Amino acid sequence: MKPFECVYFVVHHGLASKILRFARNHGIFGGTIFYGVGTVKNFWLEVFELSHTEKEILVMVAKPGYAFRLMKLLYEELEMEKQNHGIVFSVPALSFTGGVHETDLEGEDKEGKSMYHLITVIVNKGDAEKALEAAQSAGTQGGTIINARGAGRHETSRLFLMDIEPEKEILMMIVKKENSQAITEAINREMHMEEQGKGVMFVQEVSRAYGLYHKEK
Repeated sequence: MKPFECVYFVVHHGLASKILRFARNHGIFGGTIFYGVGTVKNFWLEVFELSHTEKEILVMVAKPGYAFRLMKLLYEELEMEKQNHGIVFSVPALSFTGGVHETDLEGEDKEGKSMYHLITVIVNKGDAEKALEAAQSAGTQGGTIINARGAGRHETSRLFLMDIEPEKEILMMIVKKENSQAITEAINREMHMEEQGKGVMFVQEVSRAYGLYHKEK
């Protein structure tokens, strides 16, 4: 078992702070909130739900037993079995540096393995929608886009003798494992990720996921 889990909550604007308080009351402290946009198109309600709506992404770190128990509690508390009520998933973290404080959460959750991958694509601002369209052509139905800034070795320009870090976009998608390779290949063909400065893409195993909806075309 991995020593830590990174737990991601993707919820409507305003809910992340409430989740932090809930977690604190159940013995897990600390987290980071990002702001993103849901990108599911048409009538599909799939991973990350809704079409171009404001989202909050809360990231917390905890040991697996505590993380999975908290996920289950919040899945029930937020009624995530219903559409548009958000999702929660976790990915393994091989190491973690920083304060992680936990108390007993009434034992560990022992459910089976997930069937999903998390695909993360980091590209220049304005390119995330293009990457999403490529992913949709290969079978995914949506994702969340987060604004960020690049700080890579080859990603700075100069203005008045100062280094300027260009804006980036992060596209996150949860996909079924059997579709993961086709989706990453489609993104790579469209975005030419192998070329310097075009962006990066990585795939992670999802340990546990709640609140996902997969509708057939």
